[in-house]
Amino acid sequence: MKDPATKNTRVLGIDKDGAFLPVIQRMMEARCPECAFETVADTGSAAQLILQTTYDLLVVDTRDDSDHALLELASTRGLPVLAVCSHRTRPETLRYFCTPAVRAFISKDRHKEAVEAIERIL
Repeated sequence: MKDPATKNTRVLGIDKDGAFLPVIQRMMEARCPECAFETVADTGSAAQLILQTTYDLLVVDTRDDSDHALLELASTRGLPVLAVCSHRTRPETLRYFCTPAVRAFISKDRHKEAVEAIERIL
């Protein structure tokens, strides 16, 4: 990332399946070595970290609606969210992600576009 305002940014991702975020993390580290990209495996761990640490972006999987409380927490803290969708995402689940905190939706099979979306949001 070339914008000096994005230096030292912190991104937190919830990686429920372990396949998407490691790729995004490597791509982000290559583009912004001074940025921190952390991943956790579950919503509870993410909520604890959000309460303890300041993040610039939250990346959330839309696979199920268990992240609704986390989206509310992100919204109250002014934390922007990138929602990651897959072909398994149910349309009724997406309604939980229609909050002011969610700045963009991206498909899990679009790694390059996900990194570009992260850069735009930051």
